Parts: sequence; structure tokens; C-alpha cells
Amino acid sequence: MGLSGDVGLYRSQHCMWLTRLISPLFMNPNGFYTMKTMISLLRSYTFLLMIFTGMGCASDSPSTPTKEVSTMSPNTVLLTAEQIGKLNIQTVQVSQNNTGIPVVVQGKAMPDRRGMGVVSAPISGRILRLYAYEGEMVRKGQMVAELESLEFATLAAEYLQSETELRYRNQEWERLSALYEKNLVAQSEVQRVEADKMRATTQLRAAETKLTATGISRAYLNQWAARKVQTPTLPIYAPVSGMIQNHNVQIGQSVMAYGQMMDIVPTQSIMVEAFVSPEQASSIRQGEEATLYMQGQPEVVRMTVTAIQAHMDETRHAVRVLLESQTLNGFPKPGQLVQVSFVGLNNGFATQVPLSAIEYEGDDAYVFVWKSSKQYERRAVKIIRLLEDMALISEGLNSGESVAVSEVFSLKALSRMAEFSE
Repeated sequence: MGLSGDVGLYRSQHCMWLTRLISPLFMNPNGFYTMKTMISLLRSYTFLLMIFTGMGCASDSPSTPTKEVSTMSPNTVLLTAEQIGKLNIQTVQVSQNNTGIPVVVQGKAMPDRRGMGVVSAPISGRILRLYAYEGEMVRKGQMVAELESLEFATLAAEYLQSETELRYRNQEWERLSALYEKNLVAQSEVQRVEADKMRATTQLRAAETKLTATGISRAYLNQWAARKVQTPTLPIYAPVSGMIQNHNVQIGQSVMAYGQMMDIVPTQSIMVEAFVSPEQASSIRQGEEATLYMQGQPEVVRMTVTAIQAHMDETRHAVRVLLESQTLNGFPKPGQLVQVSFVGLNNGFATQVPLSAIEYEGDDAYVFVWKSSKQYERRAVKIIRLLEDMALISEGLNSGESVAVSEVFSLKALSRMAEFSE
């Protein structure tokens, strides 16, 4: 027997002898040893075990070689020389900067009530005609409704009566003045008619003043005087230019004097209400600019922060911010939901990555990071905002790293193949 056989026999004999030494611990015919006895035996055998630790109870069979474990990441894509030449992958180096990432919140456009007009009737009556409805644009001075009213009819009758009386007195004065020049009438007659004419003039002016107080124009009064209007009605005009809102009346409906019939909201200026978190509110200052836009709308409006609510809104648990601006081509309209971007706010550092470098798996975004000409790492990234052709990345990339911006789909396919092969 050779040397290896002697070593094997030696190890086997010692293993058998060690087993015989330890077996009394488990084979006591009188039952279990007491704790004190077991501790004493264990102390004795500990020394023997230390001696035979190096010898072991190995078998004669040759040892199996240990398999080498790969340390390569499962998200790594390795390219062959042929694939490198065929794909010709382009990369872009990225850097992390304090980019001043805009904080975007939703806002709601509201009427600028400082220039808003309320349409109302100065006297009670009934709606005879309507010329403007909810959402329509009107100009200042445009007729929006007509009202028939007994009170207005009385005023109109007084005016027409005064106008007729003055016309008669003028004719009488002209006739007597001509006769006086021919010495056919006394001067006192002319003076009496002249006094009547002045009294009729005063009455007409008083009646005219009452009517103009209802909002009608002198041109409309002249139509009455010329008998071009058979049934006088009270026209209601728009006090300002803008869009009709809160249209509260219908044809045939009775309205009270100075009761609200409709609102007219100016479209040249607009207010926007937005809500931000307390942390974001601490970075907003009155007078700062913000940008307003809406998906699908080409116009982008610059607005100014006019007010910041001092206390937090309990319903939304946010701080209310008011902005104002002139509208651009009628945008935005009151009631529209818009996006408000506070350009002065900053969420920290971010990395700009071309959109062509981003690939998705469900809702998760990934990029392929260049490691060498034949090695790319597929890495998850966190996108905080998508710009026109770039993505702002807050996590997943380090400054100075390069990402693939072409053949990303091919790299993804190769990554999948490597996954399945494992």
C-alpha cells in the first residue's frame, strides 16, 4: 500500500477511536449522566478533539474542484467584437448640476374681479329679450337684454309729453315773435310764451335726466322723439368688455331693481390660484415670476405672484398662492385647470439625460451606463421631470458617467438574453 493508502488508513483508524471515546456520552446503560459528570467528560474530550481536528475523517476519494463564482453584475451586458462593430453605440457623458428644477403644481384660473362688471336693471321689470348668454364675449356698451317695465313706461311717457310740450311752445314762440315784429301783438304776449317755453325746456331736461339714469343713451331718446320706437323698452348694456358668467335670468323672468342678472369677466387679465407645500411656500416671494401652461395649449403665460396666504389651508394642507397676468390669445379662461411652474424654486441637484437614453420596464426607468467598449450596465434611475428632449434624473447616475443614447433597444434585448441564459 502506498503513502496515500497509509494516510487514509491512519485517518480511518483515528476516526473510529474518537467515536469510541465519545460514544459513552450517549450510551450510558444506567441512563443519562449527571450534569457534573457530563461537564467533566466534555473537558477531557475537548483536548482530544483539538488534536484530531487537523486529521479529520476524510475519505480516500479525491476532492472536487471548487467552481469559480462570477462577480459580474447580472445587469451587465457584454458585447462581442462583432456586436460592437455592428451596433456602433453612441454615448453621452452626463454631469450633475444645481439646475434649479422648477416646482410644478396645479392651479385654477379665476376671474380678475378687480375689473369684473355686474349687469343689473336700475328699475324692476320683466325680461323681454336677451342678446348674450353664458360664455359669450361682449363689448362695453353692447346691449345684452331688454326690459319692459311699468315704471320705465311712466318715465318714457313723461319724457315724450315734455318733448311734445316743448315743441309746441317753440312753435308758439316763433309765431308770436313774427307777429310782434309786425306790431300785431303786444310784447307781453311774447314774453309769456317765452316763459312757457323755458318751463317746458326744464321739464324735458328733468324727464331726460330720469331716463338717462336708467342707462339709456341720448341717441335712443332721439329715436323716441323721431317716433322711430313705438313701444319704449329699457335696454341693458354691458358695463365692461369680457365674457358672460353667472347668467341668472331667462326671457319672461321678473327682476328686481339692481338685482344681479349676470357677470361680465374681463378677459384681458386673469388670476390663478395654486396650492404649494409649506416647504415650497417658504421659497416663494411676492413679486416673483412663475410660468403658466396647459397640456395641448401652445401659449405659455408669465405670471406674477401677488399674494401668499399666511396660514395653511386645512382642507388641502397646503399654502394658497395667488398670481395675476394678462391673458395671451384668450388663454387662460376662467375655470381652466392649468400647470404653474415656480421657476425660482429648487429641489436640489439633478442630472440632465437625453430622452433617447431612457428605456422603461413598466413604470421604472433605466439607462445603460458605459463601462468599457464591450461592457454596459443596465441601471435604474429616478426621473423627477420630463422636459422637451431631456429627462431630469435625481438618483441612479454619477457625475462623469456616460450613457448610451443609441441602440438602447438592442442593449435591452441583449440584457434579456443574458438574463434567460443564467
